[in-house]
Amino acid sequence: MPVIDRLAAEMLHIENLPRIEKIENKYLSLLILNTYLGLNYQMAVTPAVIQVGGINLRPSKPLPRDLEKFVDDSGDAGCIIVSFGTYIKNSALPDDVRRLFLSTFARLPQRILWKWEDDKKIKHNESIPSNVKLMSWLPQADLLGHPKMRLFITHGGLISIQEAVYHNVPLIILPVLVDQPINAKKAQDDGYAIRLDWDNLTEEILFDAIQKILTNSSYAENMERVSELMRDQMETPLDRVIYWIEYIIRHDGAPHLRTSSRKLSQHHRVLFDVMFFLVVVCILMFYVFTRVFCYFSCKVRIQKYDLKKTN
Repeated sequence: MPVIDRLAAEMLHIENLPRIEKIENKYLSLLILNTYLGLNYQMAVTPAVIQVGGINLRPSKPLPRDLEKFVDDSGDAGCIIVSFGTYIKNSALPDDVRRLFLSTFARLPQRILWKWEDDKKIKHNESIPSNVKLMSWLPQADLLGHPKMRLFITHGGLISIQEAVYHNVPLIILPVLVDQPINAKKAQDDGYAIRLDWDNLTEEILFDAIQKILTNSSYAENMERVSELMRDQMETPLDRVIYWIEYIIRHDGAPHLRTSSRKLSQHHRVLFDVMFFLVVVCILMFYVFTRVFCYFSCKVRIQKYDLKKTN
């Protein structure tokens, strides 16, 4: 939290700003989460938690002319988008991994749009397949909304998955860290994505996953089902967050929404004191049991010894 405290003080221009944790415990009335119940695992939340996943989503806009031509000329095979967000610098990928992707893409009839921050390294070291286009920046949401998009290969960031679901494009996910492994597992469990691991990735594994997505209609059908769920909301996420922010303002911070658990210390909140008590009880019970067991064991041995001695 120290980094967040420092950034908050700088952004708000307040020198002696209390710690964010202290402000949350005392004044927090509303928590806005960029999650959606159809895309994330269910969790227990209080009325003060508002889910606005998809607030960034919008209908796709027309593509730049050169990009539009590249996509339209893909024919019935369509296009595949490859982007690993800001977590992975594609230009820093190991040579064998880079060659793995390129050789796999060369076997495909689809055209590939690959977000590549620095195309100089790859162009100087090896040839690029004719169906692959490297770009330092991609209008990702607009591309996903194009009818010729068949697949999105991604790191599994929350925004990327939301955009893919909104525009109904199945996924191959190669997660790296933070929430990405959980996002990938949820998407795979729901049947609209395949999760792959960087550690055991090979050309055949990647190629087979791509073919499975493109030829097995269940992935597209499951994606369409989840996409419909995401769109079927009583109001837009933006309208929802506006309403609740104004609600908090209208009701002077809405103290009635604040949970009483904010008054508890962290160890009380996670029931550490209860767990400590249970551990102590278990240890005492184990100690008593072992002592009783030892007592009766010794008593039986003594009786046997006395009986043997008498005989």
